[in-house]
Amino acid sequence: MPTILVIDDSPSALQTVEGMLAEAGYRVRLCANGKSAVRLLKNEPIDLILTDIYMPEEDGLEVIRERRRICPHVPVVAMSGVTGKGSMLAVAKHMGACQTLLKPFSHAELLDAVRAALGARPDPGVHQ
Repeated sequence: MPTILVIDDSPSALQTVEGMLAEAGYRVRLCANGKSAVRLLKNEPIDLILTDIYMPEEDGLEVIRERRRICPHVPVVAMSGVTGKGSMLAVAKHMGACQTLLKPFSHAELLDAVRAALGARPDPGVHQ
């Protein structure tokens, strides 16, 4: 059963995403900011990172950057509610996120992105 790290500064978003993923059978770890997420990545095996872009104490782009250094085999799904010219989802994709989600997203959209990201892992046997 894959372990997914969900990073978002919104407690309600964390709770909602955790519920959807747990219901689908995934193990879920939660962090409210990128700084605590990076610490967790250094100490625990994670199969997928699902990160918000805009957060205090290290944003999602910093998490993606650190992930490349700490655990480059772990895929990332970036999510954001900010759209338009300043949207950072395209930047996240350029930096290595294999999937992006625009908030609000449906349960089906979340699970589709997670399944696609887990299927895109270079080495699917890592940390299972």
